[in-house]
Amino acid sequence: FIVETDHESSISFMLNMGKIPALRVSSEYAQQLDAYQKVSEKLSRSQRDAFIYTRQKVESARMFIAAIKQRQNTIISTMKAIIAFQRDFMLTQDDDLLHPLRLQDVAERTDLDISTISRVVNSKYVRLDGTLYPLKYFFLRSKTNAEGDLIMRTKVFPLIRDIIDEEDKLNPLSDERIAELLQQKGQKISRRTVAKYRDEMDIPPAKFRKRI
Repeated sequence: FIVETDHESSISFMLNMGKIPALRVSSEYAQQLDAYQKVSEKLSRSQRDAFIYTRQKVESARMFIAAIKQRQNTIISTMKAIIAFQRDFMLTQDDDLLHPLRLQDVAERTDLDISTISRVVNSKYVRLDGTLYPLKYFFLRSKTNAEGDLIMRTKVFPLIRDIIDEEDKLNPLSDERIAELLQQKGQKISRRTVAKYRDEMDIPPAKFRKRI
């Protein structure tokens, strides 16, 4: 998916189909089938066999196209539900605003089976305002409590300080780059969260850390 937000707190999304063309049944075969049906009682044995063969293939193609459309509708419904539950995070990309969310919650909202939701979540990604997330990123079993939040800060604050202490002072690291380096160290946090933690540590942004 491609999800975009704007300054008016609206969220839009689209299913990224790339350059895949729309599926359709060949008009030649559809017309041939219609022609056979109009004179079905006058067909020879070979023509009747051709009619049956064409009908089977056209019906198979239409069923396949219908299945693809149903699959698209399923993943679109899933994405709509996730956006509804995680609207605050979508607008800010602040990890602290991720709400508790289970597969069951989305299944109930979409009226889909939980196994279907699981398959969608395990195989799809979202580009949210330029940042790529797996769908499963938006699911939390429980909201981080005060103790858990303290543990996160205890682990991440020293890492952020070490990264900034070792940076090139003529070319300080952006919050986005710091977030990437933290991810390499196993700490998955967003750029916005890095900025928040940096502010709490009284460390200025990159443009004010640059030495001339």
